[in-house]
Amino acid sequence: MKSGSRDNGPPERWQHDKATIRSMKIGSGMATEDVVAVQYPTTLDRLYGTGLLGTDARGSDRRLEAGLWLLRCRGSAGLEPRVVGSYGAPGGDAEMSDEQAWNRKAYSEAIREMGVSARCVEALLDERYSPAILDMVKNGLDRVADMRGY
Repeated sequence: MKSGSRDNGPPERWQHDKATIRSMKIGSGMATEDVVAVQYPTTLDRLYGTGLLGTDARGSDRRLEAGLWLLRCRGSAGLEPRVVGSYGAPGGDAEMSDEQAWNRKAYSEAIREMGVSARCVEALLDERYSPAILDMVKNGLDRVADMRGY
């Protein structure tokens, strides 16, 4: 195994918690630090890392790319679920930017393309995944991957 690579995804996808000092040697001038990494920051990453998105690398990679694109698109469009309810328009009173409008349109088209699988994929993106919906999630991510040309 190469230095820096992991069996469950590239290191740059990992998120790191606060570094903690493990031990110090008095007089040596060196301290060792141990970084605790969150191996699977999202449910999508966990499914990919454990091989549940598919057994062949091409299929699982394209499903991961489709899911990550959906996450980025939804976040940029301001469509992520709100924790606190409000009666105002999404994003407040500010005008919608061209980028935000494009992301909303692209996300809506992807939801339409997924058909009946859309609810299951949105549940995955909202971290409300259940093993019972895995086949629908894979089907929805395949449709988005086909649409995006992955």
